[in-house]
Amino acid sequence: MEPILLIGAGGQLGSDLRMALPVASLIPLKRADLDVTDPAAVDRALATHAPAWVINTAAFHRVDDIEKDEHGEAQRAFAVNAVAAWRLATACERRGARLLHLSTDYVFGGGPPGPYAEDAPPAPLSV
Repeated sequence: MEPILLIGAGGQLGSDLRMALPVASLIPLKRADLDVTDPAAVDRALATHAPAWVINTAAFHRVDDIEKDEHGEAQRAFAVNAVAAWRLATACERRGARLLHLSTDYVFGGGPPGPYAEDAPPAPLSV
């Protein structure tokens, strides 16, 4: 089976996916293993593991702290949730790896209950 890189493996969703995907080819990387905001580290991880798939669950999501932004949390959230996700997508594209990026419904403005389409326009109501 081709390698699957699980980024954010130490978080709640990443931990759940580790349990749900008990395959030998799963390579779990926690925050201590990979700083997603470091483009060189992301490139090294993709070069080292040569994954066919990358599952990205890394996120900065302490909503209350981000909204208060007393210590630059909003900037850190943008760096992890937007910039790093984009860089990861482009790095995967360069290497031919498929990316499954899991995000939050907080990027949408609400509306009818139910799942959002992949092309639903973002309309966040807060930082």
